[in-house]
Amino acid sequence: MKAVTSLPQGYTLCGEVNFAKDKKLAWILNGVGLLLFILFALAFAYIAFLFHRESLGRSASVTIGGWQLLEGILAMAFTVFGCILVHELIHGIFFWVFTRAWPHFGFKWIYAYASAPEWYIPRTPFLIIGLAPFLLITLIGVAVLPFASLGLSLFLWLLLTLNAAGSVGDFYVIIRLLFAPTPLLVHDYGDGMTWYRGI
Repeated sequence: MKAVTSLPQGYTLCGEVNFAKDKKLAWILNGVGLLLFILFALAFAYIAFLFHRESLGRSASVTIGGWQLLEGILAMAFTVFGCILVHELIHGIFFWVFTRAWPHFGFKWIYAYASAPEWYIPRTPFLIIGLAPFLLITLIGVAVLPFASLGLSLFLWLLLTLNAAGSVGDFYVIIRLLFAPTPLLVHDYGDGMTWYRGI
């Protein structure tokens, strides 16, 4: 089944999540996201160490001046912003792949989003849309790590960790959809989504 712009007859609401209205869920996901940040930070740090253990063994202590510290902070801030931008752009690209329509992008104070509010998308394509940023950024980032300098590896580590932990909302929705009855159409309107079961 392909994505459609109107809900077919026989489909009834069977699930919903709204990140803007459900404050309790938002706090829970933020807490889980923090835990994931710690776990992924350790995992990606270990992977980076495996690739750069010899370089770390040869490295001497480095003195960081005021300007270097400021540059580092700005670079990390850019990494955070870039991570959010790339993550949602990947969502948007896959929305376009399955709908052939330009997606909507938005930003709230605690999260950003890409959505396709005019469309009802089958479960399997929607699962691909949801997982794409985590999988693509992780695979590409880990593939680049062996060839990156120590300095670049630090920012790759931050990018990988932020992206993985920031995917907590995607993971939550994916789990909900995996346990939902089929056939299923998902309507993503930005702040949340509803899904409908067919007869």
